[in-house]
Amino acid sequence: MLNEKILVNKNCFISVASGSIGECFAQRFAKDGCNLFLTGKSEAKLRNLKDKITGSKPGNIKIFFAPGDFEDEGEIHRVLGLSADLMGDTDILINCIGIT
Repeated sequence: MLNEKILVNKNCFISVASGSIGECFAQRFAKDGCNLFLTGKSEAKLRNLKDKITGSKPGNIKIFFAPGDFEDEGEIHRVLGLSADLMGDTDILINCIGIT
């Protein structure tokens, strides 16, 4: 039988969390008890997503976010460093970066 609490307190990094697919992942992992680090280009969209998840009462989880442009290598290092500083090790990586 699958342990229903397997994701509780795991740290999940989601790139482009402000997009529709990233938002779905963020909401699902929050519901399962994961701490989240959300990133994408729009700080306003990330803040709104955090507020939306927090408002749905996902439990005792931590949600961090930082905007960043992953087309810029310096931005990648900055955001990953911030994630490590705030959240520690990443247990789950959800990469929603795509080319349109």
